[in-house]
Amino acid sequence: MLSMRFPSGDTANAATSKLLLKGNLSADTAQRSFTFSDLKGEVAGASVTGHARVSDRGGSSEQWAGTFVARHARLRDLLSRFGFDPGETADPDAFGPVSLRGTLAGDARGWEFSSFEAEADGSRMTGTMGYRFATSDTARPKWTFDVSLDRLDVDAHLPPPVQDSPPSEEPWDVSWMRRVDAEGLIRIREAVFRRQPLSRVVIPVSLNAGVLEVIPATAGFSGGRVTSSLRSEAGAGLTTRLRFDAVDFDLSPLVMRHWNRDYLGGKAHLSFDVEGLVVSSADIPRVFDGTWGFEVRDGFYSLRGAAGQEGRTPFSLASAKGTMMRGVLHNDDFSLRSLLMSMSGRGWVDLGLKRIDYTTDITLAKIPNLPIRFHGDLHSPKATVRELGIVTGTIGNIGSGVFGLLEGVLTAPLRVLESMGAGGARGDDTGGRSVSPPLGGDGGRPAQTVP
Repeated sequence: MLSMRFPSGDTANAATSKLLLKGNLSADTAQRSFTFSDLKGEVAGASVTGHARVSDRGGSSEQWAGTFVARHARLRDLLSRFGFDPGETADPDAFGPVSLRGTLAGDARGWEFSSFEAEADGSRMTGTMGYRFATSDTARPKWTFDVSLDRLDVDAHLPPPVQDSPPSEEPWDVSWMRRVDAEGLIRIREAVFRRQPLSRVVIPVSLNAGVLEVIPATAGFSGGRVTSSLRSEAGAGLTTRLRFDAVDFDLSPLVMRHWNRDYLGGKAHLSFDVEGLVVSSADIPRVFDGTWGFEVRDGFYSLRGAAGQEGRTPFSLASAKGTMMRGVLHNDDFSLRSLLMSMSGRGWVDLGLKRIDYTTDITLAKIPNLPIRFHGDLHSPKATVRELGIVTGTIGNIGSGVFGLLEGVLTAPLRVLESMGAGGARGDDTGGRSVSPPLGGDGGRPAQTVP
């Protein structure tokens, strides 16, 4: 019988899971080694088969290596046995049946699972993973990994949306970040996050003495490319800096995905750089300060006439930049220029409370300098105007794309921090998407008041 123990948690003193294997044994006294063949057994409920070799190098600790195949009914149960409880997920079937094979080797310092292949939740993973125990020279144990996945639905593996529930004020338990180190690389060929398809995702991860760094993560995004970086230090919460830069992505598919209509399109560039101390889910994004900006080149917006007909109007450039203070976007230089119309704007958008107070000045051929003020709920604001008809419909459509996408795209990367917390209730009960018609309940027209 061959017996091995593995850590079940993030500390060297955590409980262990025992691997018991039965099979044939042969000994080589000259090589001071034992060979185990036709092994069968179980660990943490997983059935295991394979073979192994244990050797004594003389004076040093025993070394062992072997090739194993393991199958388990549910990945969720297996992870829980090793101290990683996935909790409730949006897809109840997530972390389902799993099978894996690879070469497992180790000694008294730790172990490595190399050249492994795993299949779970319709995805295939390959790579190498290792674990080093804490010693007198290394105060903390350390995970290492280099893994590749062909696809991953992140949304399915996150906590489910909580309807009509405010974000949790319960402080996150981030103490685990100071008890274990980690370093590795994750590659994902296709992923989905916040309903947004991503491709060629590369995530380098470093966790050392409570400081988590992801610098830089990259991904294909709606025909363009995203580069982002994250630094979080565990203390009384997470002292965090997050930078995000999405370049040359197609805006129209995003608007279509959220609102099923081509309100706004073009090649877009969106960036922000924010920092703050995050203690609970309720702090996102209200604690963040920084800068942001976007521009849309070679774009179009949809005009809607009184009879309901629509037509695309091209524009060369729409842009804005500003600051974020305590989760509130401030800006005074929004502009859009086209052959039929020009716009300028100023105001604020509260991403946390989902409130807006924004004034745009519209110049048309026959109506110079027409001010329209949007205020109230971000997804259905009131519009105070002096003229109705095509002007209001046009601005409603453009505002839907600009402000809705700002709210959705800016907050999505910030929500990544929640996965490092205690898994509290998520404040965004729609997963970052608008479930109401853009800027109002009448097929895209904002609520209107005429002074």
